[in-house]
Amino acid sequence: MSEILYFDDTKGFCQGVATVKIGDKWGAIDIRGNQIIPFVYDSLSRSFSNKII
Repeated sequence: MSEILYFDDTKGFCQGVATVKIGDKWGAIDIRGNQIIPFVYDSLSRSFSNKII
């Protein structure tokens, strides 16, 4: 059985990575739900080349 992940907001997946918000902090997960960027940022966005900044 898969674990259900809950987020307060998300900007969706792009190339296997999603920026997501937990509480008032943003981070990023991969398609398996593994954290790849810690949830410590006030904001995260994608550049025109789809890199998270």
